[in-house]
Amino acid sequence: MSTKTKSTSAKETSLATPSAFIIPRMPADLMESLIDEMKGMPTLRLPVIKIPAGGATIFEIPTEDPNSPDNAKELVGVLVYHHSVNRYYSKPMGESTGEAPDCWSPDGEEGFTREGVHDKCQGCPLNEFGSDPKGGKACSNRRRLYVMFEGQFLPNIIEVPPASLKNLTPYIYANYAVRGRKTHEVLTLFTLQRATNKNNIVYSEIKFEFVEALSPATTEAAKAIGIDMKIRQGEEIANLCISHQAERIARNETTVM
Repeated sequence: MSTKTKSTSAKETSLATPSAFIIPRMPADLMESLIDEMKGMPTLRLPVIKIPAGGATIFEIPTEDPNSPDNAKELVGVLVYHHSVNRYYSKPMGESTGEAPDCWSPDGEEGFTREGVHDKCQGCPLNEFGSDPKGGKACSNRRRLYVMFEGQFLPNIIEVPPASLKNLTPYIYANYAVRGRKTHEVLTLFTLQRATNKNNIVYSEIKFEFVEALSPATTEAAKAIGIDMKIRQGEEIANLCISHQAERIARNETTVM
């Protein structure tokens, strides 16, 4: 995993000189072996890079030992795919640590509660500005990023909290409008910056910076992985719909009996 910036600054790098950054594709026989070994085991989950609370400016990178993550002040990788995710906790921040959200959405459109209720996010009163007594929305609107690091076969996940979306949006726009490139066609630097909100709560804000353009071969590899992640997201939503439908049917049968 790349945790350091390139020696040339983002502003000095020319788009005419593609990066030597390489994304390997997992050999077909290795993928088949992985699928075979994972049969009957829990669904493989992509590693999630955590953003510490309290305004810390170091990313926590998961390792094989969940109690001993690696730390990095900055990350350099390729954003191959991203989408909205929503989370709602009925308990105030800090009181629901480790608990599943009361309601969550894997795409920012379809919401699923712990009780098995399935509804649209648009129009939900908890997804409206002013629903949080402290300001903003009671439901946390986030962005899930799938980031490839050099030499790795599968992406890592970084979830961008609401306060950092104001940094992500202009960065994506600049890649298109200024550089004429899609997000998966460039190398991105991820850093954390200490910030304080209007309620004097200190938090970590994610910053995004263009490093350099990718080579055509790496761009194609990034695009292919992005497509895989989009399919994975669709399957996750479909499975949630099926699961919630089964729960509703089970409850109805229990009521009849």
